[in-house]
Amino acid sequence: MSFMKVDWRLWFQAARFGRIEGALLLFWPSFWGYTYGVQENIKFWVVVWLLGGALWMRSVGCVYNDWVDAPFDHFVPRTQRRPLIFRSDGWQIPMFTICVCCSLLALWLLPFNVVVLGALGWGVSMGYPWLKRYIIPQIALGLLFGWGVWIGAELSRLSNLSSCWGIYSIAVLWSIEYDTVYSAPDQWADRKLGLKSIACYAGRSTRSVILGICMLRWGIMGILSYSSKKSLILMVLSANITYYSLQKVRLSKASSCLHYMLLQAWVQGGILALWAYFLNPFR
Repeated sequence: MSFMKVDWRLWFQAARFGRIEGALLLFWPSFWGYTYGVQENIKFWVVVWLLGGALWMRSVGCVYNDWVDAPFDHFVPRTQRRPLIFRSDGWQIPMFTICVCCSLLALWLLPFNVVVLGALGWGVSMGYPWLKRYIIPQIALGLLFGWGVWIGAELSRLSNLSSCWGIYSIAVLWSIEYDTVYSAPDQWADRKLGLKSIACYAGRSTRSVILGICMLRWGIMGILSYSSKKSLILMVLSANITYYSLQKVRLSKASSCLHYMLLQAWVQGGILALWAYFLNPFR
């Protein structure tokens, strides 16, 4: 395999670098964990690390997931146009180069505990394409995308990480919520492929099931916000935006579901970051 024959542009397309919202959905939980535990002012270099880590994990994870799912992608309308770079052997060099360079940089600059948590997150990421075939995919995605909470909390030097279980549960439920909406138009293809998505189980009751997941998230947020009036107000604001956008979304239309996910990436994630910030026990 010649290095000169590697099509880096195709690899970057497969890595979804043109769609930053996916990296934002990974970034927000890690930022929640950081803002919840930080005892001083938010440090710019930490935010850059969290953004870079989210972009790295999302891009490499997309390529890896596409490689595993390549035999099935042409059955699902949403994934039929993904670049099939795996028909040739030119994708390994960009993948290997980016993974090694970013890993060495992390080992050199980040605290050991953060590197360990990141490595565990990578283990979950590598298992995700296989795990989602045996359990509900949205649950697998929620466990993976919420993992950043622990990394962000460790970067904040929070002494007791166990206090972040509430934030992690919020991140998991939030990911399950928006991914159920996003994947709802594909439920017929999921049934054909034998995937156990929430929309497949819920059918016409999918909207009600999503609302139930949201209500569980709001309930946990309310319990966690009992000592912070500002967090409670932000929880109510988040709940209202979610409720009205959920009533408006057309679950059978892919573009409508995509707009819902974009709302989560660009608006809801920021609101929940403020919620976690004012929830900070040191503030």
